[in-house]
Amino acid sequence: MRRCRGYHATYSESAKVTTLMTFSSDSRFWDRIAPRYARNSVSDEASYARKLAETAALMGPDMEVLEIGCGTGTTALHHAGRVAHIRATDISAGMLTIARQKADAAGISNVTFQR
Repeated sequence: MRRCRGYHATYSESAKVTTLMTFSSDSRFWDRIAPRYARNSVSDEASYARKLAETAALMGPDMEVLEIGCGTGTTALHHAGRVAHIRATDISAGMLTIARQKADAAGISNVTFQR
């Protein structure tokens, strides 16, 4: 297995092509639904609140955090005040655009959103 920039590690060249096509179609899907996704609330608020509390308990003010699959940034923005910096990643440019808008609106500057 080798490390590949921009897509998941693969075992063969044919798997790499399949993975690239999946990555591309997945990102287009999430780009398309990003506005609707951002408007919807969490379906299980109690579980999400527990997840946030458990995660927050692990964080400290000097920490640098990596979030993979951040969507519209809700979790990263929630935890931003607890750590030095969060690098939040997602495959969807549309999701990241919304996440950046939410960070700007909240005045949060220690979260970097990237694809």
